[in-house]
Amino acid sequence: HEKNVAIIESWGAFDRTAEAGLVCLNPISEVIAATISKRVQQLDVSCETKTADHVSITVVVSVQYEVLQGSEKEANYSLTDPHQQIRAYIFDVVRSTVPQIELDNVFLVKEKMNEINAAQRLRVAATDKAEAEKIMIVKSAEADAESKYLTGVGIARQRQAIVNGLRDSVVAFSSEIPNSKAQDVMDMMMLTQYFDMLKEVGTSGRQTTIFVPENPGAMATVAKEIHNGFLISES
Repeated sequence: HEKNVAIIESWGAFDRTAEAGLVCLNPISEVIAATISKRVQQLDVSCETKTADHVSITVVVSVQYEVLQGSEKEANYSLTDPHQQIRAYIFDVVRSTVPQIELDNVFLVKEKMNEINAAQRLRVAATDKAEAEKIMIVKSAEADAESKYLTGVGIARQRQAIVNGLRDSVVAFSSEIPNSKAQDVMDMMMLTQYFDMLKEVGTSGRQTTIFVPENPGAMATVAKEIHNGFLISES
């Protein structure tokens, strides 16, 4: 169980503790001597006593306890019978305190103790909630960072593919048509991209108006302006 801690001994002496998960042991010298539960446990103790006004009552005390982190060795080797030792301590406290209180005040003390316990549980719950929210924020930030990284990798690969495609197109066009220059091919491809953009804008559902030259001779001006635009952006 993930809330259990194993006590590992080597040659009969304490060696270390092991949390839940994969643990490697030396089969010759090491053994798991005990298993300590880290879960919160409850012990109900019933104690008979008398109040200050000589009324016999039975007090039931519920104690919740857990082994502190890092104290697993002491919990296993220092306490022979933890439950019996807790009961003895509660008997001492109850039998030394209740005989000094009258019956009516005993119930008042009980109510105050219940309020204190409720406040403690609320504090623990608030701490756990804050820790859970902290973990969620950290995990969300890590996921967002990973998503942005993968998006960047995808964009870089897409741009690399575009560059490779343009290079192959320029090489193929230059080899098929004699005396053609790479710049001529690039101008033609940019003009083609320009027309594709106009097509996408025209077929989209948005109501957009674009003014373009109406005569075929103006296409050379458009190509020149596109080329100059690329040169300006690069500079």
